[in-house]
Amino acid sequence: MGIQRRIGFGTVLDIAYVGTFGRHIGEKSALNNLPFGTRFLPSSWDPTSKTPKPLPDDFLRPYQGYAAIPFLNFDGNSSYHSLQVSAQRRYARGLQLGAVYTWSKAMTYSDGDQGNVATFVSRREFNYGEATYDRTHVFAVNYLWDVPGNNVSNKLLKTVVGGWQISGITRLQSGAPLSLASGYGLSTACPTGAVCVPTNNFGTDITGGGDMWRPVLSANPVLSSGARGVDQWFNTSVFSPPALAGQVTDMAGVLRVLALGNTPFTFARGPGIANTDLAVFKNFHLKERLNAQLRAEGYNAFNHTQFSTVGLKPVWDRSGGQTTSDFGKVTAARDPRILQFALRLQF
Repeated sequence: MGIQRRIGFGTVLDIAYVGTFGRHIGEKSALNNLPFGTRFLPSSWDPTSKTPKPLPDDFLRPYQGYAAIPFLNFDGNSSYHSLQVSAQRRYARGLQLGAVYTWSKAMTYSDGDQGNVATFVSRREFNYGEATYDRTHVFAVNYLWDVPGNNVSNKLLKTVVGGWQISGITRLQSGAPLSLASGYGLSTACPTGAVCVPTNNFGTDITGGGDMWRPVLSANPVLSSGARGVDQWFNTSVFSPPALAGQVTDMAGVLRVLALGNTPFTFARGPGIANTDLAVFKNFHLKERLNAQLRAEGYNAFNHTQFSTVGLKPVWDRSGGQTTSDFGKVTAARDPRILQFALRLQF
């Protein structure tokens, strides 16, 4: 739903609400995963082992004789709401100008069709949140300017100051939502002596099965713009392993934690974009039917640092100390300034 109006100066203003809703989206759960705590039960003990350890997962699954069974449900949904504003000035008197702004929010259980969701815990709590493609604010302006000089009567001076054009695009955009969820699936990789995702190794398993766990979040991890930097994009000190919420005694007589943590699906924003691409053209009239154009183009013309990736996989040792060197730190950046030149002949 939109409203358009001419506001003078050859400019049209457009203000619109744009909404998109997805229903009955395919989502995959794991029908044959182990329920929480299964590996800790005495009945799960491997009787051939001299030391207490569980049988392989395939012996303990609800449907024995089968490995993982993906189950597709068409019960997912998504939503997108936005305010979209644009102002377009048509080309006149050597100037063309356009600006657009979007304020929006996209929510979903998974980014695409047939995405993975939790099986044993609340999907609303563990999966629903801002989509990874959500960007709260997007502002862009494009411009084309014929630099005055073509009307100069002196031919030599006209050759120098005439025929110039400047065009460009400037974009300011919010960063993507940050989520720790991708680091807490049913992975089997875990450093020795660390508390990680559920595995078959009793030295690291803290849930004994189930979907996943997440860290405990004790305070707001978002830092102010002045405190945020390459070495700490968000406050990592507010994350810790799950506290004791429920427990079960395993076959070795050890109390095992059955806790999921409370970190939401998304908890902060990654680096945004502040980029300008510029192009400068110089047009030459050589002969009646022969023209030339010298082009100089700069991508990220002001060489503004564009951070792109932040470390999102924490690992703790048994004392609760953080052992991941890049957790919360900026680990990558987008391209620096790129320049290119071209000569075009038109005949």
